[in-house]
Amino acid sequence: SLLVCECTYLNEDRDHARVAYHLCTDDLNALAEELQPRFLLPMHLSKAYIHRSAELYRQLRVPSGVTLLHLPDRVPPRPLLPHEVSPPASS
Repeated sequence: SLLVCECTYLNEDRDHARVAYHLCTDDLNALAEELQPRFLLPMHLSKAYIHRSAELYRQLRVPSGVTLLHLPDRVPPRPLLPHEVSPPASS
């Protein structure tokens, strides 16, 4: 089984997570412990933590037998196709 779950906030921002109706790392730890998925994929990290995703992974306590999957820090956009580019304006 695969648990794909938002983990928007780090544990130290738990109060902010509650106000915004999101989860923090401790919430995801509790879910992983209860559900015991084969794979765990945390996602939807707050923009406030850009370049700090390693902190999220350090706060996760993955149960034995569960494989933690990582998303890349940044996924570059695909190249534009010719029909998606407007021709330059005439001068």
